[in-house]
Amino acid sequence: MPVRLTDSEGNINYLVPAPFINISKSYQKTGDGEIIGTTYSITLSGKLLADRGSPKKDGSFAATEGAAGLQDLDSSGSVNDEPEHLWYTSLQNKQKALSRLFSKKNEGSYLEVDNEATGGEDGGFKAFVKFESLDLPGHNPGNPYISDYSVSLTADYLLGPDGTATHDEDDWERLGKWLVSSASESWSIAEGQNFVYDRHDIQSRTGGTEKGDLLQQRKTYEVSRNISATGKSKFDRSTAKGDGLETTDYNQKYAKNGRAWQQARGYVYDIIQYGGRFLFGDEAIGGADTEYTGATPTGDSSALSADPDDIHLFAMNLPVPNNTTDAKDRYKAYNYKRLQNVDPKGGTFSVTETWTLAPVGSSTLATETIDFSINEDPSTGLPSISVNGAIVGVVDNADEIGVGNSNNPDRSITRKEDVTENYRSETAAGATKSKYENALAHYHAISPFIYTTAKSIITDLNEYGQLTLNPIPRSKTVSQQVGTGTITYSMSFDCGRRYITPYVKAETFDISDTYPGRVAAQHTVLGRRLGPVLQDIGTQTAWQRTLNISVTVDTRREKICVDNKNQLLWHIGDTTTCTAQAGTNSWINNPNYIDFYEEIMTVGKEPIKGGQTGLSRARPSYVNIQQNALSKLVDAFDPYTYREGSLGGTSPSKNVRKSYSDPPSESWNPETGQYSYSVTWTYEINDPWQFATTDYLGGANDDSMYAPYPGLEI
Repeated sequence: MPVRLTDSEGNINYLVPAPFINISKSYQKTGDGEIIGTTYSITLSGKLLADRGSPKKDGSFAATEGAAGLQDLDSSGSVNDEPEHLWYTSLQNKQKALSRLFSKKNEGSYLEVDNEATGGEDGGFKAFVKFESLDLPGHNPGNPYISDYSVSLTADYLLGPDGTATHDEDDWERLGKWLVSSASESWSIAEGQNFVYDRHDIQSRTGGTEKGDLLQQRKTYEVSRNISATGKSKFDRSTAKGDGLETTDYNQKYAKNGRAWQQARGYVYDIIQYGGRFLFGDEAIGGADTEYTGATPTGDSSALSADPDDIHLFAMNLPVPNNTTDAKDRYKAYNYKRLQNVDPKGGTFSVTETWTLAPVGSSTLATETIDFSINEDPSTGLPSISVNGAIVGVVDNADEIGVGNSNNPDRSITRKEDVTENYRSETAAGATKSKYENALAHYHAISPFIYTTAKSIITDLNEYGQLTLNPIPRSKTVSQQVGTGTITYSMSFDCGRRYITPYVKAETFDISDTYPGRVAAQHTVLGRRLGPVLQDIGTQTAWQRTLNISVTVDTRREKICVDNKNQLLWHIGDTTTCTAQAGTNSWINNPNYIDFYEEIMTVGKEPIKGGQTGLSRARPSYVNIQQNALSKLVDAFDPYTYREGSLGGTSPSKNVRKSYSDPPSESWNPETGQYSYSVTWTYEINDPWQFATTDYLGGANDDSMYAPYPGLEI
């Protein structure tokens, strides 16, 4: 049974006498017992003869089967009188020849074992072999003429003999499969940190009282899948030459795409699929790519007979496509990512896929977190509520296209960048947008109703149920992380009144009253150790009241958003967001707007009537609607408003008889929009406040006291 190898240079090398051959076939299996590869272990056990066989005495090999006769070791012309010491030399040369033949240079040699009964190409078997070991045991001192050897080889498949019945059924390459020695696939599911919130009259949800009310919180899930394989290198079977060293360096040659890690990659790419396929009922996990249409699993062991391919059933009660008819309750995969890990020397290739599962019925592609905190001001006793939220955009890039499909944008090697997660997407209208754009769209959708949400939350606590929340935020902060598609925001609302002055960002006012004091004359007396002599002169000081008003307006924006109570919604700065609450808000021209460059720097402007520029005319006391409100506020505290007879009735008691104002003062800062007004009144009322009044006006204003306290005199 002739045995020969074809080396990397195409030379045929016979082993004579033919070694004994032992073949062992082993199977590579995954953890579930599936066979994914085979390995043939081939052992050649032979003997080297000093004066005959192949390799020859000089280390060369016979290229034909019949060229292995007796050899003249000493070149004497006779093969019968060879010196014994040349036996050792010949055997050493033959051992070196074996070592040279079974070397990296000839890795992948074509091993042929012919059947003597048929011979030639029609008999025996063949294999492209990998070298595992060469064993040249110690020489037997009693037999210097013969030396043993053993060669361990492996092959991934056997070729021949010709004929359908004798083909190797585990010739994976002939079957169009990849050569791998191990593989694994694992899944993990965890609840996500973010949620999807249903809001009344947003996302087509109903059930609340006001638009924007929080209705329901829906979980998101994070799903990951890891597929890994260890490949086996593949030789070029189109030629009998061994795939030894590359010509340029010491690297090993293999067939095209035949390195071990490339074979592992091919195996992974053949089975990897993504999109919504991992939800239950997708038999692509273990068979045909068809969606399960049977009964919904019940959640116990009986479900195994309903859908044996549901590998997620007992994980976390994962939402699935066909457990509801309401699209808003169905979950879909977003944020598909695929990361690979390659170990070229280890021959391994793995892919980790991740998805975010979120309700498919969301009007905007985003998840979010939201929390609330309530704080009471110790000086006023009034609470304020802070709303803190984070919006994370998602992208709908988890399609149903196979990884190897050139139409898959995540697969294309010609893409400029990660097209589905750009800062600004380059897609056509209506196509997939970036995470940031989707987060931005969601922020615009909910921002007009954050007040509604805060109002609903604070009234959940009984102690604040009777308080009114001011719809104008006390503070607002927005942070944008465009790279991650995240928008964080914080708004704080006070429990307090609406502003009296229209279109203002802030408003405060206060009064201070100075009550009359009794007037006493002071007479200095020499030597009086008690000090001056005090003499009541029978009168009192005047009544006084001071009013301070301070408001802040927006001088920077040409257009503003106001509600139906003329409250400036300064936290809303665009018409779309402003008018999202139809019939409530209005997008109007800002009467306090100042174009600073136009007002100051433009040359040749016509003189303005009254000598005032827009910088002055933008102040609240010049804007009619604001001036009217300020006037009413001043009138509400002007003592003359309560003059005799102004309150009706027949009694003039506790009414103001006279009132005079000091010069009012007004300040205006066009840069910051801060405006203030201050006025002081001195007045007189029908009440000698520091004296008993039983003898005054017939006792109509009887205080019944000589030491008065603050009261409701006007």
